[in-house]
Amino acid sequence: MGKTRWRIAILLAVVLLVAFVTTFNYGGGGGSGLSGSKWIKVVGGGYHTIALKSDGSLYAWGDNDYGQLGDGTTTDRTTPTLISTTGFSAIAAGWIHTIASKTDGSLYAWGCNGYGLLGDGTTTNRWTPTLISTTGFSDIAAGEYHIIALKTDSSLYAWGDNQFGQLGDGTTVGRTAPTLIGTGFSSIAAGGKHTIALKTDGSLYAWGATFRTTTPTLIGTDFSAIAAGRHHTIALKTDGSLYAWDAPFFRTTPTLIGTGFSAIAAGGYHIIALKTDGSLYAWGRNNYGQLGDGTTTDRRTPTPIK
Repeated sequence: MGKTRWRIAILLAVVLLVAFVTTFNYGGGGGSGLSGSKWIKVVGGGYHTIALKSDGSLYAWGDNDYGQLGDGTTTDRTTPTLISTTGFSAIAAGWIHTIASKTDGSLYAWGCNGYGLLGDGTTTNRWTPTLISTTGFSDIAAGEYHIIALKTDSSLYAWGDNQFGQLGDGTTVGRTAPTLIGTGFSSIAAGGKHTIALKTDGSLYAWGATFRTTTPTLIGTDFSAIAAGRHHTIALKTDGSLYAWDAPFFRTTPTLIGTGFSAIAAGGYHIIALKTDGSLYAWGRNNYGQLGDGTTTDRRTPTPIK
């Protein structure tokens, strides 16, 4: 199989895995005999996967052309490869870069550094985890070529590509180091070229390509969870009602999708959502069977997945 087809296969596996694991907080066994600890989180980038264990050890596999696995090489890996033994607590993956924070709040990034998206003040690719900031970070999210990160004091920072205003600093100028965007935030998500964030009072803000704004813009209130795909956004309200907008819905304002939902996840072009009764639904693009309904037919409405 050629490398392009191999990459597609890896991407499909990642998309399905991320949809279940990242949002629904999978706590399955360690697997592969890698250690006695359990997998607690996994995220997918363009063609690579990053996974975290309960002991803080970090593993990576998949495409490694830009050093996005962090093992000091540009060699692709087909099995989980140990990157660091201890200390990591949060992970995120962009198209060809990776970012992670440690329990002490320090922030690290590696992989492609085009647009300065690693945040180390340079545009030099990094093949191993590179320190970006020493303290204070608690949550991170990665778009295609930009990164957003939340500090423990609820302040929000962004850096990387900004040609569509996805950083939210009121400009379209790229940033090579963390730039303060605002305060009072509690949850973040990054789409391909847009960003969404929740404030502590449940108000939802968005900016970037999908929203045609370069600063955080109020979308609505009473939201509790958010997720973003390449061009689309979904958000869950405190009453379990689910809203979505832009592709694959062809809507530019939040549109009610249904009620009774408890958790959500977004792939590149599809969505998976869990209801309070434990039933699972999926919709969007299905050309590779990513919805899991036994077909390759696209779905424009939530479809039950057995």
